[in-house]
Amino acid sequence: MIAFAVSCAKSIKLDTNTFSSDLLRPQIEFGENLWAIKYENAIILQIGTIDTTDEQPPIQAAIIHIHEKEVVMDLISARQSNDTTIRIYQGNEYRVELHYIKRKDSETNESIFEGAFVVSSGHLKSEYLVTGRTHHL
Repeated sequence: MIAFAVSCAKSIKLDTNTFSSDLLRPQIEFGENLWAIKYENAIILQIGTIDTTDEQPPIQAAIIHIHEKEVVMDLISARQSNDTTIRIYQGNEYRVELHYIKRKDSETNESIFEGAFVVSSGHLKSEYLVTGRTHHL
């Protein structure tokens, strides 16, 4: 069960993108619903890895867009609580707390991720309900 109560008013308005970041090797892309992701490629949150150098392992990160600018945040915490994954990302004055569950689509057998996240910066905070899917090239 996702623990956020999502309100309509958003103090932090995220941009919807139709492309994956050049920095990130996306693993999961989240949008408002599965239709928006599959058919409109409408992405509001991406999580994955950033490959920095040969000497260091890839960095787990998330990317959002605000005012047409890419905001990259590093993973600072990840845990599992029953069937819910909880991940916290932080960077560039923003923080995202993402809660999601994974299920299989009965028709396509594709992994679907359903959840919510809170994006905050200082005293501003917005909550989003999201659906995600594994990134497809």
